[in-house]
Amino acid sequence: MRIPAWEPQWESRIAERVSALGFSSLLNFVASKPNASLIDLAKHLSISVEVEDGVRANDIAAVQMLWMLLDQAKSTGTVERIARDLLVRKLNEYMTSWPDPGDLRAKKRLGSCLANWSSSISSHLPEYSDVTMHMGRILLDEHMPEGWFPIDALDPVLIDLFHRHWHSTNK
Repeated sequence: MRIPAWEPQWESRIAERVSALGFSSLLNFVASKPNASLIDLAKHLSISVEVEDGVRANDIAAVQMLWMLLDQAKSTGTVERIARDLLVRKLNEYMTSWPDPGDLRAKKRLGSCLANWSSSISSHLPEYSDVTMHMGRILLDEHMPEGWFPIDALDPVLIDLFHRHWHSTNK
């Protein structure tokens, strides 16, 4: 069975769809929808294609968007910014609020979320493995302000944490 998302020129296909929506880059498109998962964004850009007898598949995969985002961020020197963006998306996917320090079940869910976030970045940019794991530990141990939950990558608490800890590890 052919898989439309992995046919040649998938990067061009994504860029063309993003451009058709009026965005100059995938980074700008993704930034316009700060709480959407990459899966939802891929579905938004995708066209469902029949692959065989009534079986349909999308022609864009979320992991392709992740790889393009990370590549664009690396080439523009904005990996920290996209890491915050991807973190907010993962948090929205896994959590509804920041866990109370005594809620072990919620802390375990947060740990899974942070591990997923870290591995999603470091599997494509292995040079960021140490810093994303370090940030995950920081976030898991940090006592956040009551009621805090980031809305987007520009959240001041998140920016402060990343400013204090991201650069110290990624040198």
